[in-house]
Amino acid sequence: MTNEETAVINSVTRKTRCRYFVRIGGRIDFVRGFRSKADASQWVDDMIEKHGLSWRVGNLVCLRNGVEFDVLTRADALARRALAGRAA
Repeated sequence: MTNEETAVINSVTRKTRCRYFVRIGGRIDFVRGFRSKADASQWVDDMIEKHGLSWRVGNLVCLRNGVEFDVLTRADALARRALAGRAA
């Protein structure tokens, strides 16, 4: 994980009972997340304002510093993990 990616993931607040999480590369940190879609959307907007937007498709975002991330629900994250395990 690059320093830029680490800075982005560390900017997510540690909370309990979160519904939305950030995935960067293959890493999903279930300790850091958002309780509401509005909180997640505000954080994405803040990241775009701070780092600049290269492109965005729904919840998948690429910043100008090269960091790609997406915002997932816990169910999405677990499903992606299961699919990644099958591909290995």
